[in-house]
Amino acid sequence: GDVVWDADAVAALRRVPLHRVFTYGSLRRGLFNDGYLGRAVFVGDAATAAEYALVTNGRLREAPYTWPYAIAADRARLGSALSRLAGELYVCSTEDLAAVDELEEHPHHYRRDRVGLAGGGDAWMYVLVDEAELAAAERDPENYADVGGDWVAFTRAQGNF
Repeated sequence: GDVVWDADAVAALRRVPLHRVFTYGSLRRGLFNDGYLGRAVFVGDAATAAEYALVTNGRLREAPYTWPYAIAADRARLGSALSRLAGELYVCSTEDLAAVDELEEHPHHYRRDRVGLAGGGDAWMYVLVDEAELAAAERDPENYADVGGDWVAFTRAQGNF
């Protein structure tokens, strides 16, 4: 049936601004940074509407402690595989979003951008903007491997997790 909101529920919602966050890497359920979204509500599996390059952080030998970089298509190295990113959608509080911003070093290393999702709607997503890291990925494609849009699947195929 229909959800009925009483006055107390509506007042509580007004005090807690909510944010939709799309995660494609170590913030996903069961991975090593998922605690940053521990109080968030998992909405479901999701994918981006637009295509991005998705590469490892260049330290494959340290797996499973690698992490992915989503790179905007216009910043991706020539020849990079562009694809919709597979991930998870969460709803979180402003406090939780601030914690993830700190982890991701927003806005200097990753920048939190509003992105469209396949099937409609939008969410925040962290995109690599650190110029030194972008340059390293450009110079050294062997150590910044294309992961084909799904970092978790790529990492598991490498024998990690």
